[in-house]
This record gives sequence, C-alpha cells and structure tokens, in this order.
Amino acid sequence: ETVRVEVTEEQCKTQPGEVEEEEEARAPRVQHDPGRPTRKELAEHLCIHWPFRSWCRHCVIGRAQSTPHRVRDGADRQFSRSGPPTISVDHCFLGAAEDCEGETAHGSPFLVIVDNASEAIYCVACSTKACTRWIVEYVYSVICELGYAGITISMKCDQAPELKEIRKQVAMKRTAATVPIDVAVRESKVNGAVERAVKTLQGQFRTLKSHLEFSIGVRLPKDHPIFQWMAWWSASL
Repeated sequence: ETVRVEVTEEQCKTQPGEVEEEEEARAPRVQHDPGRPTRKELAEHLCIHWPFRSWCRHCVIGRAQSTPHRVRDGADRQFSRSGPPTISVDHCFLGAAEDCEGETAHGSPFLVIVDNASEAIYCVACSTKACTRWIVEYVYSVICELGYAGITISMKCDQAPELKEIRKQVAMKRTAATVPIDVAVRESKVNGAVERAVKTLQGQFRTLKSHLEFSIGVRLPKDHPIFQWMAWWSASL
C-alpha cells in the first residue's frame, strides 16, 4: 500500500541559516613551516639574538658573514693544554659591518679580553687606548674572576704599545707570575682566540643595535651611551 506524504510549499523553502551552514567549510589545518620559528622560539630568540638564526633579519644584518660557531686552531689547543692559562687582550671598534673603523664605527675604542681556555669574552668601552689606572684595575679584576688570582698565567697581545703597557701594569699588580707573549706584526693567526672573539663580538653588537633601532624607529648616534652597555652585554652572551 503506497503512502503519500504531502509537502507544502513553505516546507520546501530552505531556511537562510541552513544555506550558510552548508556554504561554510571547516578551516584546513596547515602544517607549520619548519623553516620558520614558532612564536615561542621567536620570543626567546629576540631576547638575546643568540645563536645566529637565518630567519632573523637582525642576525642577518649583524653577522650574516660570520660563523655562529667558534673554532679553535691547533696552536690555541696546544697552548691551553701544555702551558699556563692564557689571557689575550686587544682593542677594537664596533660599528657597521662594512666599516668597523670608519665613520659608522662607535667613537670610542673597546678593550676585549679573552680567556683562551674557557673562551670567556669580556669587553669594556674606553675613552682612549692609553693605559689608565681603571683599565688596569678592570683587567686585574677579570683575571681574579676567572680564578687565576694566585697562579701563573700568560698574557698575549700584539705590538701595540698601549696593550703592552696594560700587560706590564697588570703583571706588576699581581702576586703570581705573568708570562708575556708578543704577537708578531702581521701574524694575527697566532692570536686567533682574540681575533675570533672580536669578530663574534662585532657581529653580536651589530645585531642588537639593529634590533634596538628597528624597535624604536630611530637611528642612534654612534656615540650614544647605550652602546657602551651594549658592547658589555654582547660579550656576556
């Protein structure tokens, strides 16, 4: 027996809400691009910009040409094993990548101190390269902080008279022996630890400077006081 169901015209009309529900599609789940950082990774990286990340514009600006790894040569390894702890010192300027000693560089020099054994880097702004009392006190305090106060160490520097005078004054202040090591002219590879430290420091400094200026929308003058702190912070990282 056939049953007839009568459907009215009103029942055949589709309700507006039903049309919208049919047209709406569930949002697709897009896989995360492994080449891009997550929000958590980005937030953590922006705090210190270390290590180097190719997806960070400030890292690329600051040290795209620099290696994010510090590699020690055979001379450094041999000396750290067979001889006393070695402290290397050098002066540098911090500024733009293309000209770290020209118009774009910070107006004042910076003294860089490197412990060859631990690869610890220290940096302080100086008003001049000349040997001053407070610079001697600072270098001496770094040596004590590294745990070398009462033991024999060697201090390595190039032929710059200012550096040799700093080394001399520090040696006079110490009670333990300080063995001087001179780096011959045009033999920078012999002082490879400090050379790498300066390169790393310059790259990190430019990276932090780029991030700061981008964040505030202002290009800071090269002699701004914050750069003195930034150099110290770059070495601390």
